[in-house]
Amino acid sequence: MHAGPGRGRLALDIGCGDGALTRHLASLGYQVTGLDCTPVAPALAEPTAGPVQYCCADIEAAQPPPLPQRAFALITARLLFAFIKDKPSFLDRVCSLLDFGGVFWVVTPMADRLPPEHASIGITGQKRSC
Repeated sequence: MHAGPGRGRLALDIGCGDGALTRHLASLGYQVTGLDCTPVAPALAEPTAGPVQYCCADIEAAQPPPLPQRAFALITARLLFAFIKDKPSFLDRVCSLLDFGGVFWVVTPMADRLPPEHASIGITGQKRSC
């Protein structure tokens, strides 16, 4: 992933788990929010010296977490996309949070490399603009 140096820009790590990627982004100079729907995950996150905050909220909830619109220079979703129930709505929500020219970085299997019965959990190579 190359999203450029943080320089204090905002980043959102959706599905942050124990905060490993969240802390890494902070070390690159981002002001990072780690978001996870499980209260245990942010509680497991190790403290960091950088500007990091953790939020327990569900990105798919009808009432979205209180995050600033069009503010994030970088949004990450590592090993999360397969578990998203409504992928188009999730992508719409990400687009509403991403700053113009921002980067959305996803780590998940490619749909065309999965057996047909599991293709829906992957992502396609089709580009989408926000």
